[in-house]
Amino acid sequence: MAPPSYEQDSTEPGPTISIEELLACCLLGRIWGEPIPLPAIIHQTRNEWKFVKRHIEYVEMDNHWILIRFATTQDKMLVFL
Repeated sequence: MAPPSYEQDSTEPGPTISIEELLACCLLGRIWGEPIPLPAIIHQTRNEWKFVKRHIEYVEMDNHWILIRFATTQDKMLVFL
C-alpha cells in the first residue's frame, strides 16, 4: 500500500516583520469594553491623525488586538507622543 500523498499549499506566506521594524514603526493596541469594528477604528483614527503624511496599515489580530503599522518611525512618533 502506497503512503498517502499530501498536496502542498499553493499560497505563499506573507511578508515577515522583524522585531526591529515592529519596534520602530508599529503600535499594538486593544479596545477595552465593547468590540469596535475595524472599519470604524480606521475611520476615527484617520480623522484624528490627519497630520500623518504617509500610509498606515491596520492588521486585525485575535482577541480584538490591532496592529497599526506606520510607513515611517516619524509618523508613529507623531501619534505615540
